[in-house]
This record gives sequence, structure tokens and C-alpha cells, in this order.
Amino acid sequence: ARDKLILTGTLSKKWDRLEEQLHVWQALDRVPTTVLWQPNNSLDWILCALARRGGLPPEFAPGDAMSTDPGLLVQRHAAVPPAELAAAGDAGGDAEPAGEEGVPSSEALDALAARLKRRYAHEAAKEWRGKYWVTEIKRLVDEALHAEEREEGSAPLPAAPRREPPAPGEWNPLEEGSWFHAVLEAADPSQTDTQGLQDAARGLANRGQIPPDWISPERLDPIARFFASPLGAKLRAAGDTLEREVNFSLRLSPTQLARVWPQASALGEDEWILVQGQIDALWRERDGSFMILDFKSDRVRAGSETDARAQAYKLQLLLYREAVRQLWRAERVSGWLYFLRSEQAVQVY
Repeated sequence: ARDKLILTGTLSKKWDRLEEQLHVWQALDRVPTTVLWQPNNSLDWILCALARRGGLPPEFAPGDAMSTDPGLLVQRHAAVPPAELAAAGDAGGDAEPAGEEGVPSSEALDALAARLKRRYAHEAAKEWRGKYWVTEIKRLVDEALHAEEREEGSAPLPAAPRREPPAPGEWNPLEEGSWFHAVLEAADPSQTDTQGLQDAARGLANRGQIPPDWISPERLDPIARFFASPLGAKLRAAGDTLEREVNFSLRLSPTQLARVWPQASALGEDEWILVQGQIDALWRERDGSFMILDFKSDRVRAGSETDARAQAYKLQLLLYREAVRQLWRAERVSGWLYFLRSEQAVQVY
């Protein structure tokens, strides 16, 4: 909690029995082991610790409040208002006041009915987490769309690429993709020839970030070809405005999130979701606009196959754009994907 932490608890026994236990903690210089084991829930432990510090008065009645330290406030509440407790007798705060011949009064029954009928005002939020990664949202939206297509019996959306095990002598594609990204982040934009990329890769290998025997001119060639492309030239010309592997945390309302994740509309407008992500490359152009670039190492062929895969990543780029608009106060933003293996740049927006 940043501003205020509220802890609530319910006693499992009557207060007078707890007071006897608290008195032992207050009276003895050293609490015996047998007494230390008597508390049986978190609230008992907290109250005993407060009593040990002299933080609870001898008689702490329902409705009372006390403060022993700056910023600490302890309050005791009863299950029913104190006036009704007095009318019902000493029932430990668990009984409702009775009417004639022990029958609960109509007021008590009405109060009980209202409590039983109460519904949590944020029921929809129970099905959601407070924070999601951009990649998680993409996966969940894809799964929902696939399920919808199957139910309607229409043509299914293009399936995500299967992660086939690597053939003998080949590297795991998922791991290799992370190594591509590591080299792209470490590369000096002014030294993007094969030798410069090899030097950057060897530096990563020395730090244990990529395997040394993965490094070769052939494997680094897709990165060198990117830097030689028109989009790579824009990145190299970005100068000090270039940011790589940019982490962000973005607070979105249900309405904002529902633009890309329709299920979010089920949340009330007083709710919000924290979205976190990482942009591969971000820079400001000379005209003041921002460029978002996301690298992909998918094994796809140039042409329609790459275009179809780019559409699958559109949601991811839209969330990146929302983050840049809000956090960098950007009015104009362009979003690009670059597929390293097929050497294709695709502008998403």
C-alpha cells in the first residue's frame, strides 16, 4: 500500500477470553514458550504484539479506537451496534437482539436479510488480474477469437506457428529469437557491418548472454541486412533519441482496454488495469513524430505469409502506440514490424 494499509480481522473467541491472554503478554518480562503458542490466528498475534508494547488499554470496548504510534490506528467493532448488544445481553458480539419470547425482532430480521442479499459491487473484477503483459493480452485475445470462430463454424483464424523441436545441428528457434534481440540491443548503430556485429555478439557471449558457438557471419547476416535496409537507416539516424528495449507500465481504463480486448468492457468504469510491455526500439523523427519498431524472428516466407503474420501482431503494436501516446505525450506515432528472416518491413499504422 502506498498511502494507507487497512487490515481487518474477526476474533474466533470472545473478547474477554482474549483479554486474559493479552494480560499475560503485558505482565511478564519474558513471555514463556507455552504462552507464545496460544495465539492461533494472525489477528491474535497482532493484538498480542500491540499489548506487549502497551498499545491496548485495559478495557477496549466496541467503538473504541486507540493510536500508539504515528500513522497507526486500532479500532474495535462489534458484529451489531453497541446499543443492540446491550439489549441482547453479553453474547460476545455474535447474537442479534431478540423480540418477545426469544424471537428476533423485525428490525433484526430486516438487517439480516439486507446483509444476506448484499452483492459485491465489483463482482466482475474478481475474474481479472490487476496487471497483464502485452504479450499475455495478445495470447488471450487470440484464444478468445479462435474459440468464437469455432463456435460460429466459420473459417478459423490463422493458427500461431507451431514450435517444432530443432533439427540436429540447429538451434531452438525461441532461444535464437532472444539472441537476435540481444545483439540488436547491444549493437552500436555506427558499427553495424559484420565485424561490428560480431564484436557486439562476442561481448554478449563473454557475459554469458548468448552461446559463443552460435556466433557466425551467417547467423548475424539477417541483422546486418536490417541495418542496411531503409528502416535500419532510420534507426541509425535517430541519434540520441533512440531508446532500445523500452519497458513501460500503462494504466488503462476498461473503455481504453476494450478497444483491443473487447472482454474488458465487462469491468466497471471505476476499475483500471495495469499493462506492462517492452518496446524493442523507439525514437523520434526529425518532424517530431515517434517511430515504434518491433523485431520478429518468425520463420515465415516473404509476401502474403509475412503480411498475415503481421496482422496477428497488430494488437501488440496498438498497445505500444497507446503507451507512447500517453507516456511520451506523442501526437503522431508510426508502428513497424521487421521480420528478420524474410527481410520484410511492415507498417502496421
